[in-house]
Amino acid sequence: MKVNRENFGNLFRAVTNFELLGKVLIIIELVAIPLGVYAIYLGYAALQLQVESNDQQLVATAWQQLTTAAPGNSGKSEALMTLAGKGVPLVNLRLDCETMGGQFHVHDTFPELERCKGAPYFSDLTFHSASQALSYSTFDGSDFNGFSIEDNIVFGLSIRKSEIKGMNFVETNVYDLDITESNLEEASFNRDIDGIVAIRTMFQSVEFTDMQIRGADFTNAKFSQVTFKEANASDWNVSGADFCWIHPYVILGDDQKPEDYCATGLSPDHSWNIWAWDDNAPKGLEPLKDFIESVKLCPASLRNDYYKNIAQEYFDFTINRGFTLPKGC
Repeated sequence: MKVNRENFGNLFRAVTNFELLGKVLIIIELVAIPLGVYAIYLGYAALQLQVESNDQQLVATAWQQLTTAAPGNSGKSEALMTLAGKGVPLVNLRLDCETMGGQFHVHDTFPELERCKGAPYFSDLTFHSASQALSYSTFDGSDFNGFSIEDNIVFGLSIRKSEIKGMNFVETNVYDLDITESNLEEASFNRDIDGIVAIRTMFQSVEFTDMQIRGADFTNAKFSQVTFKEANASDWNVSGADFCWIHPYVILGDDQKPEDYCATGLSPDHSWNIWAWDDNAPKGLEPLKDFIESVKLCPASLRNDYYKNIAQEYFDFTINRGFTLPKGC
């Protein structure tokens, strides 16, 4: 068989070029893979920057919405939830009636109380494991419909002269809560309260379960269908408190009696240093006879000196604001 030299040379060059092409393709592949990975990284980084930029804009908008003075339902609930969802610390807030442009006036039904005209409105608030959510914040004169704080610790929260429906403190310790002159309805607490000021506060369908309530000023407070279940009480000022209160708009049915509205679970066996001024004793019906009779009545003559000297630490971070038994009583 005769081999054509020209054909053999062409074949040799073709094979050689093919091998070279293969090597080139391998080199291109080795370079392309890291370049592709790097391109993906750059794309992801750009996306992250865009997300961060969007988050920053969202947070800035929420802060502006929250702090802009506007009464009523002005989107502040959504702003609070947005900030909480982004992990923004929500402490030292001032979202009270007057700061938001409202004005206090005499309560329509209870002239001894005040309510806000144009009250800031908050609904469906839930703070879960947000560190010290709303601590040292002021919501005086607000309206709440649905308000939960879960797995938390709250210090120095003020919600005075407010309508509060559906407040739930779940596995949350509370220090120095002020709900003076508020209406607290359908609420629940299941962790300790160290310091609560609730002067002239209305409690309606509220549950205190498996907890300690240390330090409370319930002066002239009203309790209607309130449950203290396995709750221990200490250092309570209950001057003028009505533990069997019935709201004036309530009409008893044929199968109801006034005792049905009495607070339950209070007894001398689970309470210590419960007291009142002797010119303003607490009130209660037969089911609470033992508890009412156990209340220590202190001479009203001690009152002026007592309130001059109560600005002192009571328990941990709590300030004694009228809880402890007066000296000399």
